Amino acid sequence: MKILVLDPPNRIVKLGAVLPGQVVKRTVSIMNNSLSQLTFNQSILFSIPELQEPKVLTLVPFHNITLKPREVCKLEVSFAPKKRVPPFSEEVFMECMGLLRPLFLLSGCCQALEISLDQEHIPFGPVVYQTQATRRILMLNTGDMGARFKWDVKKLEPHFSISPEEGYITSGMEVSFEVTYHPTEVGKESLCKNILCFIQGGSPLSLTLSGVCVGPPAIKEVVNFTCQVRSKHTQTILLSNRTNQTWNLHPIFEGEHWEGPEFITLEAYQQNKPYKITYRPRTMNLENRKHQGTLFFPLPDGTGWLYALHGTSELPKAVASIYREVPCKTPYTELLLITNWLNKPQRFRVIVEILKPEKPDLSITMKGLDYIDVLSGSKKDYKLNFFSHKEGMYTAKVIFQNEVTNEFLYYNVSFRVIPSGIIKTIKMVTPVRQVASASIKLENPLPYSVTFSTGMPDARHRPAVPVCGASQLRGHVLI
Repeated sequence: MKILVLDPPNRIVKLGAVLPGQVVKRTVSIMNNSLSQLTFNQSILFSIPELQEPKVLTLVPFHNITLKPREVCKLEVSFAPKKRVPPFSEEVFMECMGLLRPLFLLSGCCQALEISLDQEHIPFGPVVYQTQATRRILMLNTGDMGARFKWDVKKLEPHFSISPEEGYITSGMEVSFEVTYHPTEVGKESLCKNILCFIQGGSPLSLTLSGVCVGPPAIKEVVNFTCQVRSKHTQTILLSNRTNQTWNLHPIFEGEHWEGPEFITLEAYQQNKPYKITYRPRTMNLENRKHQGTLFFPLPDGTGWLYALHGTSELPKAVASIYREVPCKTPYTELLLITNWLNKPQRFRVIVEILKPEKPDLSITMKGLDYIDVLSGSKKDYKLNFFSHKEGMYTAKVIFQNEVTNEFLYYNVSFRVIPSGIIKTIKMVTPVRQVASASIKLENPLPYSVTFSTGMPDARHRPAVPVCGASQLRGHVLI
């Protein structure tokens, strides 16, 4: 079964980068190089779903192709995408008698706009009169081209506003918008449906906003939380329903550090039902200012319960305390696992603080790269290199700090340096009453002079050998 592509360069059929609605056609000539007639089908196993849609990528003929010996057949490849298709490389196979043989490769893509919002409805819930609430939404460009955008801001007035109102978004970029609700009349519900954001060269995006203006309720209780950053603390409040009706409540949190169940049901006359509030600070308190938030329970009778939430976010504890025993004069690498707790990439500056010994010691090195980048929500190993010329106990604090937010994590690392053992064995053999000699290289990598002391009872040698900084010399031993 020898089916060959006549022109070897055509084993890779490049369809190019096309736009939606365009049609690209290529012709591939194949020949039956066997001694007998063959009947076969073509087969493609598409790796991306966009190519599985009908009439996007077609080959003619496809089924029941019969070729006599040395006969040539021209295959027509058509690429007609209707929307964005990411870059692909698909193998076309010959299927004959249950066997698959590769024929040629198809490659190409369809470049198009692909812009979306991370949410299409923002419910502000109850907002107190003469205050305002702000929510953030993201515009994502996952396509191949950039485009200008502009919001229909007239439909937002007078209760809502958005910033920025217009701009440009490039491929692979995201734009953050601040949507603000500033109600002007107590008890009035505000609803803006299908606010359009016009996209240059593409279909407009739609956003719906809703909210209700309420009078300022009195604070029912202040709930305090304390925990280390990136950990959690849970407090429980008790809720009671003194009416004869069942309440299905939808609590509303203000403040990114708190969370709780989205809904809670209070049966008629139910007393002291627990509701758990969890404090998960991702940032430390700045200038000793506590995190502040609120929890509001809108009640069916038009009133509500308002809780003030105060959070103290303490410094993080060490990720781990590591202890290792390392021979001196032996390079050692410790892997420190760095976790990115955010949903965006972070760059950490690495700071190695030597805690023990307290005075600088040039006989040891403990370092790695100055910076490490970690993708969103992922983990990455950092290589900490350690080397010591002498025995001792060395302790350090390795800090990984985001220089933009000043958030950090750290490891406590301790190395106990033990003797290195015999570096090299030198054999010296000589007849009795004759002299044999050997040379030993003494290297001083430190920037200051050191003196090597020696001890060999059966050989002639200098008991002390001085070596200048950053140099080496050879000492001679006689027996």
